[in-house]
Amino acid sequence: MINSCHYLQKLSLAGLHASKPYFEPSILLNNQSLIVLDLNGCKGLSIDSIKTVVSNCLELTEVNFDNTKLDTESIGFLCTNLTCKIEKLSLFRLKVTDEDVKVLVQNCKKISELDLGSTAVTEITVTTIIEALSSNLVKLRLPNYIEFTSILGLSSIPSLRYLWFRQHEVPHKLSDNEKGALRSNFPNMKINDGFLEIAKPDQSKNPMHGFWELDCKQAIFSYPFIGCLELGFSVAHQNSRQNIESDHTTVYILGVPMPYLL
Repeated sequence: MINSCHYLQKLSLAGLHASKPYFEPSILLNNQSLIVLDLNGCKGLSIDSIKTVVSNCLELTEVNFDNTKLDTESIGFLCTNLTCKIEKLSLFRLKVTDEDVKVLVQNCKKISELDLGSTAVTEITVTTIIEALSSNLVKLRLPNYIEFTSILGLSSIPSLRYLWFRQHEVPHKLSDNEKGALRSNFPNMKINDGFLEIAKPDQSKNPMHGFWELDCKQAIFSYPFIGCLELGFSVAHQNSRQNIESDHTTVYILGVPMPYLL
């Protein structure tokens, strides 16, 4: 089935191991059409794996690297060479530094959604973001330990509408005075409202009812699966079955908890 997929636009490999035989082929066979890629929680990603993704997928606009435990070399290569077409990027829980972000935003000026939660960035990155992304940034998540006064500086970004900062009450609970300052400086902004979800197939739908923007039902199989799901499916139009090579709107997903039936 992997060899039949050449025009995928959205792909999730969330939670899978990079050593799987279909992992890199599923990306390379669709490198010219992929615009959304979810690698959340993938294991075993090496510098070579990151080079494969970054150097070949030049049409990506949305990508998720959450919890991938990338080493510093891989993060450096990613931030230096990621396609300038990127608009939504999640680096949650990676060892991203201020210098990494500086290089990233110099190249990727179209970023509108950026997740830097639980990274190693400091107040320097807040200044960098204000200077480089003031025209397009809409959603931003920052580490809890960033100085509150630096957060207030984000009010100079007119496009910013969503901010996640000290989202969890313990041990980083916002004081009443800080909440008041946020309301005063960001009267039209939603703060810690829901979650920042990037490139995930279940970010807008209940997984039982569909994925991404597509409506479909999960198919229940009586035989057990071993490990992560290794099935795929194609979608050309909602609520209809199509051949896997039907057209460029094909969607293929790996690693979801249950297969879907259209």
